[in-house]
Order: sequence, then C-alpha cells, then structure tokens
Amino acid sequence: MQAAIHPHATRVKESATLAINQTVARLRDQGRKVCHLGFGESPFPVPPALEEALQAEAHRKSYLPTQGLPDLREAVAGFYRERFGYAYPASHVVVGPGSKELLFQLMFLLEGPLILPGPCWVSYEPQARLCNKPVFTLPGRFDEQFRVNIRRLAMLLESMPQGQKLMVLNSPNNPTGLSMTQEEAAELGELCRQHQVIVISDEIYALTTEPEQPLYSLAQTYPEGTIVTGGLSKAFSAGGYRLGLALLPEGMEALRRAMVSTISETFSAVTAPVQYAALSVYGDYPSVAEHVENCTHLHRLAGNWMTERFRAMGLQCHRPTGGFYLFPGFAPYREALAARGMENATQLCTRLLEEAQVAMLPGGEFMVPDDWLHARVASVDFDGSEALQAWTRGVRQPETLFPSMAAGLERMEAWLKKLA
Repeated sequence: MQAAIHPHATRVKESATLAINQTVARLRDQGRKVCHLGFGESPFPVPPALEEALQAEAHRKSYLPTQGLPDLREAVAGFYRERFGYAYPASHVVVGPGSKELLFQLMFLLEGPLILPGPCWVSYEPQARLCNKPVFTLPGRFDEQFRVNIRRLAMLLESMPQGQKLMVLNSPNNPTGLSMTQEEAAELGELCRQHQVIVISDEIYALTTEPEQPLYSLAQTYPEGTIVTGGLSKAFSAGGYRLGLALLPEGMEALRRAMVSTISETFSAVTAPVQYAALSVYGDYPSVAEHVENCTHLHRLAGNWMTERFRAMGLQCHRPTGGFYLFPGFAPYREALAARGMENATQLCTRLLEEAQVAMLPGGEFMVPDDWLHARVASVDFDGSEALQAWTRGVRQPETLFPSMAAGLERMEAWLKKLA
C-alpha cells in the first residue's frame, strides 16, 4: 500500500553532501578515476588515544543519563573554557549523536523564524523546513569575503515582527573555509542583543585552524544569547563515532529542560562506549594535540595550494582560514560557460563530473544564488594516513601528499582551457 507522508517531509530532499558521496562511490565502483571534492569528511585516522579509549570502554553497556555522561560534560565545559575562554557550565552541556541532531533539536524547540547568512551548510534550511519554521536568507558577497553585512542584517531584523528570532552562524565556515573576525563578532553580538536573536554558533571546525590563530565567536561577545555546538567529527576525524555537543548559556535553563525531555523521548542517550572514550580527548587534550595539529597543518597546506591553483586557472577564490573547504567562483568564465549551456553552478558541476571526473557541489545548495557560479570544494581527497606519515618525514610538496587532487586539478584546468 502507499504511505501518506507528512507534508513537511515531502519538501526536503536527500542531503546534497551525502548524495554526492554515494554518486562518486558508484562511479569509482565502475572504474572511473573521480577526484572527489564533494564530501567533507576528514581523511585522517582517529587519534590513537581516542581509538584506544574506545576499545578499552567497549564493555560499557548501560544507558547513560539523557543529558550525557556527567564526567564528560565536566570535561567538555573545562575544555571550552581553557581553549576558547567560554564560560558555559557543565550543567548546561548536552551530548547528542552528532551535532547535526542537536541542531535539529534546537530548531525544533526554539520559537521564532530562522535567519541564515549565506553561504551556509546545506542542512540548516531543510532542518528548519522540517520544523515548519520560516527561513530568511541573507547571502554574503565574494567582494565582502562572504561576511555578514551588518547593515543588510539590521534592515532585515527591523522589518521582522517583534519577538524571539534565531540565527545560525558557522565559523570556520562550510562552504567558504573563512572565519569570523573580531570586529564582526562584536558588531553581530550587539545587533543580536538588540533584536532578541538567539544565535546557534556551529563551531564544529573550531580546532581546524592553526593553533596560534584566535577563534572569534559570539560566545565571547554575546554569551547570554549564544548556543555553541561542536563534536568529534572534524578535528578528531571521528564522524562515525556520532558524538556531538551543545553548550547552552546558564540563563537558558528552560531550554535545557526541554532538550532533556525531548531527548528522553527520542534517542534516549548517546552510545556509552563513545561517551567514555571522548573523555580521552576533552579531558586530556594534550594526548591528542600533536595529532590534531599535524592534521590541521595538512589541511592548511591543501587549502593554500588549491587557492593558488584556482586563481591560476582564472577563478575567484579566497584563501581558507579553517575547516577544509574552498568556495571558488567561476564568474570569469560566465560567457564561455553560458555558450555551452551552463548558466548556473548546478549545470557546471554536472558537466565537470561528466567531462573532467571532478566532483564538486553547486553553490546553490549552500544558500547563495546558483547563478553566481560558485562551487563548494572539500580539499580532503587523499589518503590521510599516508599524508601524515609523509608529513612527519618532512614532505611538504602538495603534489606528492595529495596525488588524486593534483590529478583532478590538472583535468579541471584542461577542461577550462577548452572553454576559452
């Protein structure tokens, strides 16, 4: 029999990032040598201390408290306090099965429309639609380094009804690889304070910046209204462990209680062995710091190298400051692309995959107009274990460390030259 589906769900398609991953896997199974720049999963091995801890804790079989293992919540609060200067109490740390689920829980529970400065991650808008939440987008511009334009945001906020509003900010950003500045954090914090905006600061890439580079966040300039999310998936290369975190301001006790109640009726608690294992990184970060920093050095090398390659091809591209993404713009090729039937980024990415075996995601998936001709690049198509070993031996040549990406860029450059 046919099943009737809730109308909110029928408006949501499969996540573009997961879909491109499956497409590339299918093509590679067919023997095609695809350069996979479409899926943002860290290629590095899990830090040895975390892997060993998971093995040691495999016997943990009992349900843990819904909000999370108390010792882990204490460790997380201490880690964020020492590393970033945040003052979130352990009593307001919530552990979930990945930060993606916690983001959805927050959107479900918090009243008010959602403001999304773009470019932004592909799942924020669909999650809001599932919650039947109005969404207002504010696309950033290349010439402004995709930063939130304070004047345009203020005009949007002033046009909206009085009352609580939500905004999700992601820094370092997926898809641009850019980070918030100190001035931007200060201006945004004050504007959000004036207009009753609760900010969800998605900081899943916070540890993928160079150690000496400060992280600026609304958790510093607007702590009473900012919720921070993070987890194990990116800097610790443990996406499959499915452990995410939400840090709530002390004044949001009603939200904490609502989250605990909702979690108790949905996923109950995060896997016990994984929570105990996570103590090895949040409670003893020095045990994994060198591994994380080496991975970060390789991410920065890949990002800087790809920036120069894209610019040499005539593309627009900002140098990333965190994460492992770039957001090159193909606008300089607009006329040549249009002459061959490519008037937007979706058509461009389809043809690049078909004709050059290079997989990217169109900018339209990331809340900017598709006809701006931007594409999201994930600079992670390399063997992380081999790259780490070579890095520790002193190898610094990108073409040696990242051979699949080097070959893909060569094909892409040749494809672009044919357009000229």
